[in-house]
Amino acid sequence: MIKKWFAIISDHRISLRERMFRIVTGVCMIAITFTLPMGRSIWNILILVASLVAMAVITKYSIRAKRIHTGATLIAVLLIIVVCNLSVCVAAPIVIVANYVLDHFHPKDLPDMLIRSAEPVLLGNMYLIMLFKGVVSHTGVLGKLPEFFGQFPIPLTLSFTLIFFAGTVISGSQAIIALCMPMAMTAFPDGGLPILVMLMSVAWAAMQISPTHVCTFVAAEYYHTTFNDVAVKGIVSVVLFSILSYGYAHLLMLFL
Repeated sequence: MIKKWFAIISDHRISLRERMFRIVTGVCMIAITFTLPMGRSIWNILILVASLVAMAVITKYSIRAKRIHTGATLIAVLLIIVVCNLSVCVAAPIVIVANYVLDHFHPKDLPDMLIRSAEPVLLGNMYLIMLFKGVVSHTGVLGKLPEFFGQFPIPLTLSFTLIFFAGTVISGSQAIIALCMPMAMTAFPDGGLPILVMLMSVAWAAMQISPTHVCTFVAAEYYHTTFNDVAVKGIVSVVLFSILSYGYAHLLMLFL
């Protein structure tokens, strides 16, 4: 992979802009890997890995779609969040100001840009998602999941896997992790990394078909399809990935 990367950035048939985009992104990924700016706890390492994967995906698809400037902007926001430990609300304006300085767009263009960036469908979906999550939290459905799955004659590890899967689909990964991760760690005091890998992997997979996942609606809108089509096409891959994660965690338990 590294050899292929060097071959691409050395290929003068590729535009200089694309080659520089790959070089700068690669250097940033290597730098934050070695420096671990957020600290060396397991949570920070998982966040770092997720950030590196996101940067790689953004680079790949922004080049494929010939939207290098958009990809660079997203990666800049991500780097500021990871390195400086800032929120999106702070990182995004910093990148906007940097774009103003570097791209030299005129202030009179800003109102039109703001109007065009306000996608009615996306904003409507985000509102409905927040409303749905609020209703779910108010009804206390998540709190009843452990009791519901606990009544079945299945292994405790499988119970927590199903709890995390169903809870993520219903209200998103953050809610189920905050509610049930302490219980899982208490139930498996010697589980450690294998249990963490299993539950986080299942939560990640379930987010791909969760109606609370904003990115799913963004992708559906971009490709002119619906959430139902995305969920139907992804359900098989999501279930297979979850099964593999469950098996992989038990394999890790044999060695750790």
